[in-house]
Amino acid sequence: MNEYFAASPALRAGPGYAAGQAVTLTVATIGTVSVPSGSLGIGDPGYANPDALLQVPVAAGTYPVRVTRFDRTRNNGMPWTCNATLSVVLADVPEQRRGPLPTADPSANPSEMDIVGVDGGEVAVLDWAAYHRLWEEDEERLESFFLDDVSGLPRPWDTLLPGRPENVVADQSGYGDGGYPVYGGFAADGRVVAVHVDFNNAALTPNRYRE
Repeated sequence: MNEYFAASPALRAGPGYAAGQAVTLTVATIGTVSVPSGSLGIGDPGYANPDALLQVPVAAGTYPVRVTRFDRTRNNGMPWTCNATLSVVLADVPEQRRGPLPTADPSANPSEMDIVGVDGGEVAVLDWAAYHRLWEEDEERLESFFLDDVSGLPRPWDTLLPGRPENVVADQSGYGDGGYPVYGGFAADGRVVAVHVDFNNAALTPNRYRE
């Protein structure tokens, strides 16, 4: 597991590997997410179910959202850009290690990573409490917002939640649908300073693995 985290491409621009082939990793900021409630939500927003989103406790505030990308060539010869990770940066502090996010659940295995499921080909970050409030008020309206109103926006996108001051930032989830691990970046003092969604398609080494 340590090798998996050591080879994580998140926020690491420079040489890397995808499918065993050398690629160049780049990092781009795609937006800033507002989390006034202190509960960061991560996942596929199209489910229109707050329980389907991972909740991560953070200090109330706004945080940059960054993707680490690489360029590939499709089988038909057309170039395309693929996301390797999506990261929410909680503090401008160097990461000393990466690993599973802390949990308050006494029954949880502390060595296991959280997983977010994706069926719509994209991952979003937002204020979980605002999302939950919208779901309680009008579930159909919330579902329509994500499946209809923003479905035609170019990726990545950053827009306000309907009728709310909080926003949502989203981008493509690697090669598409699947279950993707979420882990933290930790400062020397143990603080979580970043949250990473890893699409398991790139690495700093050619033989990265996850147990």
